[in-house]
Amino acid sequence: MKRHVVHVFRNLEYSCTINYLNAWCESIATGDFRYGPRGLINPRSIADSRRRFSPKAELAIGHIEFSDIVQFTEENGVRCVAEVQRFFSTDDSDDVHVLVKAYKRLSTDDTYGSIVSEWDTAAPEELLVHGSMVDGALIWVKRQRNVIIVIELPR
Repeated sequence: MKRHVVHVFRNLEYSCTINYLNAWCESIATGDFRYGPRGLINPRSIADSRRRFSPKAELAIGHIEFSDIVQFTEENGVRCVAEVQRFFSTDDSDDVHVLVKAYKRLSTDDTYGSIVSEWDTAAPEELLVHGSMVDGALIWVKRQRNVIIVIELPR
């Protein structure tokens, strides 16, 4: 066992590089590879329309999926927390729009340095925001039936 552990430890960088290269080649072979920071993953077309939709997308901030809790900044600078519903784009553009359920802030606590806040999920507002407005996915937990607690991203 020790011999195997020592071998893996000594070859960790090589193993990670080979695994990443293999996954990259597979994504090219299956057609999932995208050269660019934004785009839908496995999109489907909407009938009689040039629009496409998907439950997953690659945004400038990384990979985001359906039901992820994200933080986004509105045009007026207000930061909001929302649950991702779906991603949209048009056939001739890689611009991604995100349909979200935006929640209402209940409280904020920054006692320990990071911002921990409570959000009411009972009556969300549906919004369509541009993918560039999404700041990132959040760590969250459900506290009560209609309340979630999130650790917000630093400003």
